[in-house]
Amino acid sequence: MSHLLDTDHLTLLAQQDGQEWASIVAHINTCGQENVAASVVSFHEQVLGCHNQLNQARKPAQLVRWYRLMAELLEM
Repeated sequence: MSHLLDTDHLTLLAQQDGQEWASIVAHINTCGQENVAASVVSFHEQVLGCHNQLNQARKPAQLVRWYRLMAELLEM
């Protein structure tokens, strides 16, 4: 592993849109996915962010969105 993604990178990748997302994806494709990782700290921060959003959700659609993202994080 030669490239470490931080929490901001993971947030941008989750959005799957925009110039910054495209830049990160291009860089990952250039260096190879096997050379890219995220730290457990960044993973934990992402999970905490989802948990916070779940606690603030007031509509079923919001719950679905954040539980879906939480599931995707756990599949990483």
